[in-house]
Amino acid sequence: MAVTDDITSSSSSKSTKPAVTSEFNPISFIEKKKHGIAHSQTEIHDWVNGVMSGTVADYQLSAWMMAVCLKGLSEDETFYLTEAFVNSGEILSVEGIEGTFVDKHSTGGVGDKTTLVVVPLLAAMGLKVAKLSGRGLGFTGGTIDKLEAIPGFKVSQTTQAMKDQLQQIGAVLSSQTGDLAPADALFYALRDVTATVDNLSLIAASVVSKKIASGADVIVLDIKVGRGAFMKTLTEAKALASLCRTIGVRFGKRLETVISSMNQPLGSAIGHTVEILEVVETLKGNGSADLEYLCLALASVACVSAGLFPTTQTAWVALKEKLYNGDAYRKFEEIVQAQGGDVEALDPEAAAMPQPARMATIMAPSSGYVHQIDSMKVAKAVKMLGGGRSKKEDVLDLSVGVQLHHKVGDFVEAGEVLARVLTGKHHFNEAIKTLKSAFQLSEVPMDGMPELILDSSLPLFSHHNEH
Repeated sequence: MAVTDDITSSSSSKSTKPAVTSEFNPISFIEKKKHGIAHSQTEIHDWVNGVMSGTVADYQLSAWMMAVCLKGLSEDETFYLTEAFVNSGEILSVEGIEGTFVDKHSTGGVGDKTTLVVVPLLAAMGLKVAKLSGRGLGFTGGTIDKLEAIPGFKVSQTTQAMKDQLQQIGAVLSSQTGDLAPADALFYALRDVTATVDNLSLIAASVVSKKIASGADVIVLDIKVGRGAFMKTLTEAKALASLCRTIGVRFGKRLETVISSMNQPLGSAIGHTVEILEVVETLKGNGSADLEYLCLALASVACVSAGLFPTTQTAWVALKEKLYNGDAYRKFEEIVQAQGGDVEALDPEAAAMPQPARMATIMAPSSGYVHQIDSMKVAKAVKMLGGGRSKKEDVLDLSVGVQLHHKVGDFVEAGEVLARVLTGKHHFNEAIKTLKSAFQLSEVPMDGMPELILDSSLPLFSHHNEH
């Protein structure tokens, strides 16, 4: 079961791997983009190869990514960059493993732990899921960081280990390996600390390259939009969705997209340990309504695209049964155990995951309706507490976080708890002040509840936004 680094062997793409050009000059390359001049396929491949070999320095890569943010990349350039990321490593060969391979990715949000619910849910349906995830980027929490809150969980998996686990239990949750799209990992690490996170082309190349490298037959992208997302407007989110689908087609892959709101945090937990605990509750059928709804929507799109069901409505019913009969949670336990994690630590009573130094509460200053919980402010507060990175080498405090007691639309009495804050040693007072400002109350109720799912490339069934 050989692994190949030739994309044409596993898709209908006509991409090639150009030879490195000895005359390539990194400074001239940066200069071209500074003036908005398009790069050729060979130039982009040489650039990525230079980053991989170390002949392009971190500061040169940072300069180029800023030029990209200011001048942009064309569709062709975005494809060439994606192609170069893919060709920088191996492609996970699924030869000999029966089943349909599915991959799901989120562009990142506040409290977004959907991957950790959707992966076992899809595996419980008999689909195969090899999920490559990243660490925290900007203000968002990373799936890999969250998994490290589980004692013993091995986030780094070799290509062979991933294939073995897929064969045995149908799902694996891994950090981006050194074998699969390794160039993207180098770009990804710098984007977080150089203010170059929110460029459409850089996002699309990063997302799609990992999906192509993971060998998926079906790819579902959850694109976040709103205050707590990199895409601030629905127009931007739709543009990113369209670009990702287009790049996918050029690789011979069908990508489905869902656009979901991130104007308030998803679910009730924001942090690392607290989000793992919320995942456990959701997989047991006790999760927040909005988190469950979005997970079922994403999984339904994946199941229809994989050919398991004719409509998202029929998929939804079957998936909800898997969620409520315990099959999805048992699959999550299998994944944790297979990757060295302590399954007993998933019990909140065990207190085996990182625990906060202290706790605080935020009370409603008056009676009224919750009109806003600003996702960005919540994320900034968690970062202040040590739950986010300012530099790529920063060590996270996995114990800190926020647990929301109310969501937008709820009525609260004066003095009622709005949120519980799990704190460490960092910037306690500043974080509390920021969290308090995230809540906006009003004496009048909301004029209609905010929608969670704003767009989908596959029609979702008519019971829209049932949460």
